[in-house]
Amino acid sequence: MKFFPAFLAVALGVPAAVTLAPAATAQVSDADRSLARDLFNEGTDDLDHQKFAAAADKFTRAEELFHAPTMLLGLARAYRGLGKFLEAKEVYNRLLNETLAPGANEAFQQSQKDAAVEVVGIGEKLGFATIRVTASVGTLPSDVAASLDGEDLKRAAWGMKRPMNPGQHQLSVEGSGFKKLVKKFEVSARKNELIDAKLLPLEAVPVVPVVPVDPIKTDPGPTSGALQSTVPQAGPSGADARAESTQPTLGWVAVGLGGAGLILGGVTGGLALSLHSELQTLCPTGTCGPGEADKLSSYELMGNLSTVGFIAGGVLGAAGVVLLVTAPRTATAATAVGGSPVSLAVGPAGVRATFQF
Repeated sequence: MKFFPAFLAVALGVPAAVTLAPAATAQVSDADRSLARDLFNEGTDDLDHQKFAAAADKFTRAEELFHAPTMLLGLARAYRGLGKFLEAKEVYNRLLNETLAPGANEAFQQSQKDAAVEVVGIGEKLGFATIRVTASVGTLPSDVAASLDGEDLKRAAWGMKRPMNPGQHQLSVEGSGFKKLVKKFEVSARKNELIDAKLLPLEAVPVVPVVPVDPIKTDPGPTSGALQSTVPQAGPSGADARAESTQPTLGWVAVGLGGAGLILGGVTGGLALSLHSELQTLCPTGTCGPGEADKLSSYELMGNLSTVGFIAGGVLGAAGVVLLVTAPRTATAATAVGGSPVSLAVGPAGVRATFQF
Protein backbone atom coordinates (compact mmCIF):
# COMPACT_ATOMS: atom_id res chain seq x y z
CA MET A 1 0.00 0.00 0.00
CA LYS A 2 1.30 3.46 -0.90
CA PHE A 3 1.48 5.93 1.98
CA PHE A 4 1.37 9.05 -0.21
CA PRO A 5 -0.44 9.95 -3.42
CA ALA A 6 2.02 10.85 -6.15
CA PHE A 7 0.91 14.48 -6.34
CA LEU A 8 2.04 15.25 -2.73
CA ALA A 9 5.63 15.76 -3.83
CA VAL A 10 4.49 18.74 -5.88
CA ALA A 11 3.50 20.49 -2.65
CA LEU A 12 7.15 21.13 -1.86
CA GLY A 13 7.22 23.71 -4.59
CA VAL A 14 4.51 25.87 -2.91
CA PRO A 15 6.06 27.05 0.40
CA ALA A 16 3.94 30.20 0.58
CA ALA A 17 0.73 28.26 0.89
CA VAL A 18 1.15 27.40 4.59
CA THR A 19 1.52 29.46 7.74
CA LEU A 20 5.00 28.64 9.08
CA ALA A 21 6.77 29.36 12.37
CA PRO A 22 9.14 32.35 12.32
CA ALA A 23 12.20 30.11 12.04
CA ALA A 24 10.70 28.26 9.08
CA THR A 25 9.88 31.44 7.15
CA ALA A 26 13.56 32.23 6.71
CA GLN A 27 14.86 32.28 3.17
CA VAL A 28 15.37 28.74 1.85
CA SER A 29 18.02 28.24 -0.79
CA ASP A 30 17.21 26.42 -4.00
CA ALA A 31 19.76 23.74 -3.06
CA ASP A 32 18.05 23.07 0.31
CA ARG A 33 14.63 23.04 -1.32
CA SER A 34 15.80 20.53 -3.93
CA LEU A 35 17.49 18.33 -1.31
CA ALA A 36 14.35 18.38 0.85
CA ARG A 37 12.27 17.27 -2.14
CA ASP A 38 14.65 14.37 -2.84
CA LEU A 39 14.64 13.28 0.82
CA PHE A 40 10.84 13.43 0.86
CA ASN A 41 10.60 11.18 -2.20
CA GLU A 42 13.16 8.73 -0.80
CA GLY A 43 11.39 8.66 2.56
CA THR A 44 8.08 7.94 0.85
CA ASP A 45 9.68 5.03 -1.01
CA ASP A 46 11.16 3.71 2.28
CA LEU A 47 7.69 3.78 3.85
CA ASP A 48 6.31 1.74 0.96
CA HIS A 49 9.03 -0.88 1.58
CA GLN A 50 8.54 -0.73 5.39
CA LYS A 51 12.04 0.67 5.97
CA PHE A 52 10.73 2.78 8.82
CA ALA A 53 14.04 3.75 10.45
CA ALA A 54 15.45 5.03 7.16
CA ALA A 55 12.20 6.85 6.42
CA ALA A 56 12.16 8.56 9.82
CA ASP A 57 15.73 9.79 9.30
CA LYS A 58 14.98 11.20 5.85
CA PHE A 59 11.74 12.92 6.84
CA THR A 60 13.47 14.47 9.87
CA ARG A 61 16.25 15.86 7.71
CA ALA A 62 13.82 17.08 5.06
CA GLU A 63 11.71 18.87 7.70
CA GLU A 64 14.78 20.65 9.04
CA LEU A 65 15.65 21.89 5.54
CA PHE A 66 12.15 22.90 4.48
CA HIS A 67 9.01 22.75 6.64
CA ALA A 68 5.82 21.34 5.14
CA PRO A 69 2.83 19.42 6.58
CA THR A 70 3.60 16.57 4.19
CA MET A 71 6.98 16.14 5.91
CA LEU A 72 5.31 15.85 9.33
CA LEU A 73 2.78 13.31 8.10
CA GLY A 74 5.57 11.14 6.68
CA LEU A 75 7.55 11.38 9.93
CA ALA A 76 4.51 10.43 12.04
CA ARG A 77 3.89 7.37 9.85
CA ALA A 78 7.55 6.30 10.11
CA TYR A 79 7.40 6.55 13.93
CA ARG A 80 4.19 4.53 13.97
CA GLY A 81 5.86 1.82 11.88
CA LEU A 82 8.77 1.69 14.35
CA GLY A 83 6.38 1.21 17.29
CA LYS A 84 7.23 4.67 18.62
CA PHE A 85 3.60 5.54 19.19
CA LEU A 86 4.33 8.32 21.67
CA GLU A 87 6.54 10.17 19.16
CA ALA A 88 4.02 9.54 16.36
CA LYS A 89 1.19 10.99 18.46
CA GLU A 90 3.17 14.16 19.17
CA VAL A 91 3.99 14.70 15.47
CA TYR A 92 0.37 14.08 14.46
CA ASN A 93 -0.73 16.70 17.01
CA ARG A 94 1.84 19.21 15.68
CA LEU A 95 0.41 18.77 12.22
CA LEU A 96 -3.21 19.07 13.40
CA ASN A 97 -2.46 22.20 15.43
CA GLU A 98 -0.79 23.94 12.49
CA THR A 99 -2.87 26.70 10.90
CA LEU A 100 -2.90 26.56 7.15
CA ALA A 101 -3.25 29.78 5.22
CA PRO A 102 -6.46 30.31 3.23
CA GLY A 103 -6.12 28.69 -0.15
CA ALA A 104 -3.36 26.27 0.95
CA ASN A 105 -2.64 23.65 -1.70
CA GLU A 106 -4.56 20.40 -1.70
CA ALA A 107 -1.57 18.27 -0.57
CA PHE A 108 -1.19 20.26 2.66
CA GLN A 109 -4.92 20.10 3.38
CA GLN A 110 -4.98 16.36 2.72
CA SER A 111 -2.07 15.85 5.12
CA GLN A 112 -4.11 17.32 7.98
CA LYS A 113 -7.16 15.25 7.05
CA ASP A 114 -5.08 12.05 7.01
CA ALA A 115 -3.50 12.96 10.36
CA ALA A 116 -6.92 13.49 11.95
CA VAL A 117 -7.92 9.95 10.90
CA GLU A 118 -4.67 8.18 11.75
CA VAL A 119 -4.21 9.71 15.21
CA VAL A 120 -7.48 8.21 16.40
CA GLY A 121 -6.77 5.14 18.53
CA ILE A 122 -3.01 5.61 18.65
CA GLY A 123 -3.30 6.45 22.35
CA GLU A 124 -4.64 2.94 22.95
CA LYS A 125 -1.29 1.55 21.85
CA LEU A 126 0.61 3.40 24.59
CA GLY A 127 1.59 1.99 27.98
CA PHE A 128 2.42 3.82 31.21
CA ALA A 129 5.00 3.71 34.00
CA THR A 130 4.99 5.39 37.41
CA ILE A 131 8.59 5.72 38.60
CA ARG A 132 9.17 6.31 42.31
CA VAL A 133 12.69 7.16 43.50
CA THR A 134 13.29 6.76 47.25
CA ALA A 135 16.14 6.10 49.68
CA SER A 136 16.14 2.94 51.80
CA VAL A 137 17.76 4.94 54.63
CA GLY A 138 17.30 8.65 55.30
CA THR A 139 16.30 11.16 52.64
CA LEU A 140 17.40 11.59 49.04
CA PRO A 141 20.28 14.04 48.50
CA SER A 142 19.72 16.95 46.16
CA ASP A 143 22.19 15.60 43.57
CA VAL A 144 20.26 12.38 42.85
CA ALA A 145 19.78 12.13 39.07
CA ALA A 146 17.72 9.67 37.03
CA SER A 147 17.74 8.78 33.33
CA LEU A 148 15.26 6.72 31.34
CA ASP A 149 16.51 4.99 28.20
CA GLY A 150 19.55 7.27 28.22
CA GLU A 151 17.57 10.51 28.51
CA ASP A 152 17.27 12.75 31.58
CA LEU A 153 14.23 11.97 33.74
CA LYS A 154 13.30 15.21 35.47
CA ARG A 155 12.25 15.21 39.12
CA ALA A 156 8.88 16.71 38.19
CA ALA A 157 8.06 13.39 36.47
CA TRP A 158 8.96 11.21 39.48
CA GLY A 159 5.90 9.48 40.90
CA MET A 160 3.74 10.56 37.95
CA LYS A 161 1.92 8.27 35.49
CA ARG A 162 4.14 8.66 32.43
CA PRO A 163 3.03 7.59 28.92
CA MET A 164 5.58 5.30 27.27
CA ASN A 165 5.99 3.10 24.24
CA PRO A 166 5.41 -0.63 24.84
CA GLY A 167 8.54 -2.74 25.18
CA GLN A 168 11.76 -2.90 27.19
CA HIS A 169 13.06 0.17 29.03
CA GLN A 170 15.98 0.89 31.37
CA LEU A 171 16.07 3.21 34.38
CA SER A 172 19.33 4.48 35.90
CA VAL A 173 19.51 6.40 39.21
CA GLU A 174 22.58 7.58 41.13
CA GLY A 175 23.54 10.08 43.83
CA SER A 176 26.23 10.77 46.41
CA GLY A 177 26.35 8.27 49.27
CA PHE A 178 24.25 5.68 47.42
CA LYS A 179 24.92 2.76 45.10
CA LYS A 180 24.07 3.32 41.44
CA LEU A 181 20.80 1.61 40.56
CA VAL A 182 20.13 0.20 37.09
CA LYS A 183 16.71 -1.35 36.58
CA LYS A 184 15.19 -2.89 33.43
CA PHE A 185 11.43 -3.19 33.05
CA GLU A 186 8.79 -3.82 30.40
CA VAL A 187 5.76 -1.71 29.53
CA SER A 188 2.59 -3.14 27.96
CA ALA A 189 -0.15 -1.29 26.08
CA ARG A 190 -2.88 0.26 28.27
CA LYS A 191 -1.14 -0.91 31.49
CA ASN A 192 0.58 1.15 34.18
CA GLU A 193 3.78 -0.34 35.62
CA LEU A 194 4.86 0.80 39.10
CA ILE A 195 8.67 1.03 39.17
CA ASP A 196 10.03 1.35 42.71
CA ALA A 197 13.64 2.62 42.50
CA LYS A 198 14.93 2.34 46.08
CA LEU A 199 18.55 3.48 46.52
CA LEU A 200 20.83 1.58 48.89
CA PRO A 201 23.59 3.40 50.83
CA LEU A 202 27.22 2.67 50.13
CA GLU A 203 28.57 0.10 52.60
CA ALA A 204 31.69 1.21 54.47
CA VAL A 205 34.64 -1.19 54.77
CA PRO A 206 34.68 -2.53 58.37
CA VAL A 207 37.39 -1.13 60.62
CA VAL A 208 39.64 -3.85 62.04
CA PRO A 209 40.22 -3.37 65.78
CA VAL A 210 43.92 -3.31 66.75
CA VAL A 211 44.89 -4.69 70.16
CA PRO A 212 47.22 -2.14 71.80
CA VAL A 213 50.62 -3.48 72.87
CA ASP A 214 52.24 -2.00 75.97
CA PRO A 215 55.68 -0.53 75.27
CA ILE A 216 58.62 -2.54 76.51
CA LYS A 217 59.83 -1.16 79.81
CA THR A 218 63.58 -0.65 80.13
CA ASP A 219 65.68 -0.15 83.21
CA PRO A 220 66.80 3.50 83.23
CA GLY A 221 69.85 2.45 85.21
CA PRO A 222 71.13 3.72 88.57
CA THR A 223 71.04 7.43 89.26
CA SER A 224 74.26 9.26 89.86
CA GLY A 225 75.67 8.57 93.28
CA ALA A 226 73.36 5.66 94.03
CA LEU A 227 74.71 2.38 95.31
CA GLN A 228 74.16 -0.73 93.21
CA SER A 229 73.21 -3.94 94.90
CA THR A 230 75.31 -6.91 93.90
CA VAL A 231 73.05 -9.38 95.67
CA PRO A 232 71.19 -11.52 93.06
CA GLN A 233 67.39 -11.38 93.27
CA ALA A 234 65.60 -14.52 94.22
CA GLY A 235 63.17 -15.90 91.69
CA PRO A 236 61.61 -19.12 90.54
CA SER A 237 63.82 -21.78 89.11
CA GLY A 238 63.56 -25.04 87.24
CA ALA A 239 60.22 -26.27 85.89
CA ASP A 240 58.21 -23.58 87.73
CA ALA A 241 60.27 -20.79 86.15
CA ARG A 242 59.88 -22.27 82.67
CA ALA A 243 56.11 -22.65 83.13
CA GLU A 244 55.78 -19.07 84.35
CA SER A 245 57.82 -17.69 81.44
CA THR A 246 55.89 -19.78 78.85
CA GLN A 247 52.41 -18.42 79.70
CA PRO A 248 53.12 -14.76 78.76
CA THR A 249 54.81 -15.96 75.57
CA LEU A 250 51.75 -17.99 74.59
CA GLY A 251 49.59 -14.99 75.45
CA TRP A 252 51.51 -12.70 73.12
CA VAL A 253 51.46 -15.35 70.37
CA ALA A 254 47.67 -15.67 70.70
CA VAL A 255 47.25 -11.88 70.60
CA GLY A 256 49.42 -11.67 67.47
CA LEU A 257 47.55 -14.45 65.70
CA GLY A 258 44.24 -12.90 66.74
CA GLY A 259 45.28 -9.57 65.23
CA ALA A 260 46.28 -11.33 62.02
CA GLY A 261 42.91 -13.07 61.88
CA LEU A 262 41.04 -9.78 62.32
CA ILE A 263 43.09 -8.15 59.55
CA LEU A 264 42.39 -11.12 57.26
CA GLY A 265 38.68 -10.83 58.04
CA GLY A 266 38.69 -7.10 57.30
CA VAL A 267 40.57 -7.36 54.00
CA THR A 268 38.50 -10.27 52.64
CA GLY A 269 35.34 -8.61 53.93
CA GLY A 270 36.17 -5.48 51.93
CA LEU A 271 36.74 -7.57 48.80
CA ALA A 272 33.44 -9.39 49.39
CA LEU A 273 31.59 -6.08 49.67
CA SER A 274 33.13 -4.87 46.40
CA LEU A 275 32.14 -8.08 44.60
CA HIS A 276 28.65 -7.87 46.11
CA SER A 277 28.22 -4.37 44.65
CA GLU A 278 29.35 -5.56 41.18
CA LEU A 279 26.97 -8.54 41.30
CA GLN A 280 24.03 -6.30 42.22
CA THR A 281 24.74 -4.27 39.08
CA LEU A 282 25.28 -7.32 36.83
CA CYS A 283 22.37 -9.29 38.29
CA PRO A 284 19.65 -6.74 39.10
CA THR A 285 16.95 -9.41 39.36
CA GLY A 286 18.97 -11.41 41.93
CA THR A 287 19.68 -14.23 39.48
CA CYS A 288 23.09 -14.42 37.81
CA GLY A 289 23.86 -16.13 34.57
CA PRO A 290 26.81 -18.35 33.62
CA GLY A 291 28.90 -15.28 32.74
CA GLU A 292 28.91 -14.16 36.38
CA ALA A 293 29.70 -17.60 37.87
CA ASP A 294 33.36 -16.76 38.57
CA LYS A 295 32.51 -13.49 40.31
CA LEU A 296 29.81 -15.23 42.37
CA SER A 297 32.27 -17.95 43.41
CA SER A 298 34.89 -15.34 44.41
CA TYR A 299 32.26 -13.43 46.39
CA GLU A 300 31.29 -16.56 48.38
CA LEU A 301 34.98 -17.44 49.03
CA MET A 302 35.81 -13.92 50.26
CA GLY A 303 32.72 -13.91 52.47
CA ASN A 304 33.65 -17.25 54.07
CA LEU A 305 37.27 -16.18 54.63
CA SER A 306 36.09 -12.94 56.23
CA THR A 307 33.79 -14.79 58.62
CA VAL A 308 36.49 -17.31 59.59
CA GLY A 309 39.06 -14.51 60.03
CA PHE A 310 36.86 -12.48 62.37
CA ILE A 311 35.82 -15.50 64.46
CA ALA A 312 39.35 -16.93 64.75
CA GLY A 313 40.83 -13.50 65.41
CA GLY A 314 38.33 -12.76 68.16
CA VAL A 315 38.81 -16.14 69.88
CA LEU A 316 42.64 -16.06 69.71
CA GLY A 317 42.79 -12.44 70.78
CA ALA A 318 40.56 -13.07 73.79
CA ALA A 319 42.57 -16.17 74.77
CA GLY A 320 45.80 -14.20 74.54
CA VAL A 321 44.47 -11.45 76.80
CA VAL A 322 43.34 -14.05 79.36
CA LEU A 323 46.80 -15.66 79.35
CA LEU A 324 48.51 -12.32 79.84
CA VAL A 325 46.18 -11.21 82.64
CA THR A 326 46.49 -14.50 84.53
CA ALA A 327 50.27 -14.81 84.10
CA PRO A 328 52.24 -14.91 87.44
CA ARG A 329 53.70 -11.56 88.44
CA THR A 330 57.19 -13.02 88.59
CA ALA A 331 57.00 -13.98 84.91
CA THR A 332 55.71 -10.52 84.00
CA ALA A 333 58.49 -8.94 85.99
CA ALA A 334 61.06 -11.11 84.32
CA THR A 335 59.72 -10.01 80.98
CA ALA A 336 60.02 -6.37 82.00
CA VAL A 337 63.66 -6.82 83.13
CA GLY A 338 64.89 -9.21 80.48
CA GLY A 339 62.82 -7.91 77.53
CA SER A 340 59.60 -9.11 76.00
CA PRO A 341 59.76 -12.67 74.63
CA VAL A 342 57.80 -11.56 71.58
CA SER A 343 57.77 -8.36 69.56
CA LEU A 344 54.96 -7.48 67.16
CA ALA A 345 55.06 -5.31 64.05
CA VAL A 346 51.77 -4.47 62.30
CA GLY A 347 52.03 -3.35 58.68
CA PRO A 348 50.06 -3.37 55.44
CA ALA A 349 51.07 -6.94 54.70
CA GLY A 350 49.93 -8.32 58.08
CA VAL A 351 51.36 -8.95 61.55
CA ARG A 352 55.00 -10.02 62.11
CA ALA A 353 55.96 -11.63 65.41
CA THR A 354 59.57 -12.17 66.65
CA PHE A 355 60.12 -14.58 69.54
CA GLN A 356 63.00 -14.68 71.98
CA PHE A 357 63.67 -17.72 74.19
